[in-house]
Amino acid sequence: MALIGCAGQAASPHAKTARAGAIKKANIRKYSIYLKNIGDKLYLFSYFEYVGDNFDADMAAIARNPVTRRWWQQTDPCQLPLPDAEKKGEIWDGMEEVFHVEIEAVR
Repeated sequence: MALIGCAGQAASPHAKTARAGAIKKANIRKYSIYLKNIGDKLYLFSYFEYVGDNFDADMAAIARNPVTRRWWQQTDPCQLPLPDAEKKGEIWDGMEEVFHVEIEAVR
């Protein structure tokens, strides 16, 4: 599946690599974005594991990345905030984890 911005432009391999590098440098691992149709609207949900010790500084570093900033310019108009985020004037909102398990492979 190709990632498409609002303008209908697919993300270039260079842009994907540059964003992945910025994400890794910001101490994020196992980052995924999911697309879900809810009531005839498409919503994005993301999951990532943060392994750093200064989340705010790492998120600020991502926000300064020029490739990320261009990607946000293309995709932010496409992103529909959930009602709680919209009330705060945000696009994204955190969610509470209610269950998590890690199971080691049995050999």
